[in-house]
Amino acid sequence: MLQVIYGPDTFTAHEILREILSSHVGQGEEPGNVQWIEGKAATPGDILEACGQVSMFTTTKVVVVEGLLARFSKSDGRKKPTKGKKRTTKSDDLGEWQAFSERMRMLPESSVLILLDGELKGANALLSALSLRPEEVTLCASFDQRELVRWVQERVAARGGRIEGPAASRLVALVGADLWLLNSEIEKLVVYADGAPVQTAMVDNMAASATTPSIFMLVDAIVERNVQVARRRLDDMYSKGLSTGYVFTMVARQLRLIAQVHEMRLEGKEYIVQDGDVINFLFNV
Repeated sequence: MLQVIYGPDTFTAHEILREILSSHVGQGEEPGNVQWIEGKAATPGDILEACGQVSMFTTTKVVVVEGLLARFSKSDGRKKPTKGKKRTTKSDDLGEWQAFSERMRMLPESSVLILLDGELKGANALLSALSLRPEEVTLCASFDQRELVRWVQERVAARGGRIEGPAASRLVALVGADLWLLNSEIEKLVVYADGAPVQTAMVDNMAASATTPSIFMLVDAIVERNVQVARRRLDDMYSKGLSTGYVFTMVARQLRLIAQVHEMRLEGKEYIVQDGDVINFLFNV
């Protein structure tokens, strides 16, 4: 059996992979019947040998090769060949992998080969050579805004929770299209709501509490006009998966609070900041 799973939506790809693995690891069997191979350095012999090694203690051997197909994607044409050297092979010349693609059709029923990849840019020589049937390939494409909101609602419901439409839209606006990060935030929100519908205020409170220290440090750098520090803070937050829209929303929120506090001080008013967002003015002096 051959199965290909690829696309920019790596979260869904790994969920599909887990479903396939669970269907082939029977009760009483050890997970040792699953073997992972790094596709960037794998040879056809490595993969074929792994597929043929079926233990007497298991009924199926599952081999997962990650990152193999990416090696066979054509470039976008922007790279130029090195001067003085003539290119002798084409990007779609499979060489020993041509025989590999043909032998995939001769895998024993006891072997399951899964090729797992991220986004594949341009034509892919190996993917074309495999001549996959529709049921053997799964493309995990990115979601648009509407699909993301629906995904959040379905995900919350699957965990036994409820989320209001505006709250789901707010979460997507803050976090972005990263399903890994969205799923993490959903898990926290369902626990936080404790059976109540997740509302927009809950989304804002949870998101703010998770990144408040980083946001504070970024705002400090902005107020001090320290461009280098601010850039480092931004790079750090982006590396952690925070979306641009979320960062700017949180920074604007903190700057607004600073401006309100400054105004109250100038007017001689006392105040408190509640939940990092609402300013309650207690007395006029």
